[in-house]
Amino acid sequence: MSRTYMILAEHRDGKLRQVTFEAIQAAKLAMQDGDRIAAVIVGAQVSLLADELAAYPLSEVFVIEHDSLKNYNAEAYLSALSSLLDSSRPDALFTGHTAIGRDLAPAIAAKLEAGQLSDVIAVDTNGAGVVFTRPLYAGKAFEKKNVSSRSMGRHRSSEQHPCGTVHRRTAGANQ
Repeated sequence: MSRTYMILAEHRDGKLRQVTFEAIQAAKLAMQDGDRIAAVIVGAQVSLLADELAAYPLSEVFVIEHDSLKNYNAEAYLSALSSLLDSSRPDALFTGHTAIGRDLAPAIAAKLEAGQLSDVIAVDTNGAGVVFTRPLYAGKAFEKKNVSSRSMGRHRSSEQHPCGTVHRRTAGANQ
């Protein structure tokens, strides 16, 4: 059964944030044969950033653009994302463990009727699902959660090597 993983692309001052590329890498680590990764970018005047995202090996890049989304607001972003989440029903959504991720992820998890894992430091597969690793007790212990149903993962920044072996697409190149 193929799965769809979605990345919430974060941006600031007209540039994609590093955490976006780390989220792409985390989703790549969760992938199995036949799975897809899509990205969504929300904001005002983000089309050029969407073009930059399209250079990475993503199945689709969704753009939700409106002047009212220029500055982050959890309610406005959730409202803007709602119809896309309803229609695409991603199996997992990856966000950064950033202020935006910590604020928006619980609302998205509730909308998707999904579990949420925060502070994820590693992603792997075990054949039946995705395994998320996160620290407990100030990093003195680690929990591995095997997730086979819809989920949200907020990964800790700089724990996933940004885009790992992802290469930029060039016009006319075969992937």
